Amino acid sequence: MPYIKLLPLIKDAEKNFPAIDIATRRYEAESLISQVLNISRIDIYIQDEHSISETEQDSIQQMFNRRKNNEPLQYILERTQFRDLDIKVGSGVLIPRPETEQIIDIVKSLNLNSPNVIDIGTGTGVIALSIAKEIKNSQVIGIDISQKALDYAFKNKEINNIKNVKFFINDLCSGFDADKFNLIISNPPYVTEEEYNNLTPDVHDFEPKLALESGRDGLDSINKLILQAYKTLKTDGYLLFEMGYLQGESARVLLKSAGFKEIRIIKDFNDKDRFALSQKIA
Repeated sequence: MPYIKLLPLIKDAEKNFPAIDIATRRYEAESLISQVLNISRIDIYIQDEHSISETEQDSIQQMFNRRKNNEPLQYILERTQFRDLDIKVGSGVLIPRPETEQIIDIVKSLNLNSPNVIDIGTGTGVIALSIAKEIKNSQVIGIDISQKALDYAFKNKEINNIKNVKFFINDLCSGFDADKFNLIISNPPYVTEEEYNNLTPDVHDFEPKLALESGRDGLDSINKLILQAYKTLKTDGYLLFEMGYLQGESARVLLKSAGFKEIRIIKDFNDKDRFALSQKIA
């Protein structure tokens, strides 16, 4: 097999990958190379030259070209991390964001005992799987309107060997009995029409619009979720959802109008309004 230098590839990525900062471009290049060659990122720099096959060279170049064309790194790698879960991702499913991990910490702070939980718009299943793994004796359902997204959720359940979660197709809470769940969680679409049109190409051109945009003010799905969730929750049950950082007061008004009490708008780690937590109290 031929020997080639990998550092010129890193320099090419630093110059031509679309990420804003050079450090991110370098990290992305290292991640792609390390996956193809099955070596650590540091190993790229330990040797001056590496012995690789023509097939491996072609794979690296194809991956680099995909990233240069704005395809998200996670789609190219076909995987990402969420808390301590290994998650398979790909075209047709929303890539989990780090800020969404905070939802799990909020749930754990509620100290629910053996809760029945439903994750609305589960996507890759990361929220449902994390709750099922980290909340003792929980019984979790993850639903989504997209069968393609659910295919990834099923794969991630198998990959992470989590048993106490079920996934199936459904539209929000429709069809569920009243007073059924202790906790309803959702990371719904909440991007406004204007925001969607201004998203970066790696998001706008590749990730599913259905999982991102939700009407002129971004509140269409949230409004439907709130109304349906109130009927489906048990008394003293909680509704927790992620939202846009400018939607806090609108969410509060919608929750109050639907009958929810104890409404809290919770900030993310960047000190922006990001989550709404409310309770159904008789």
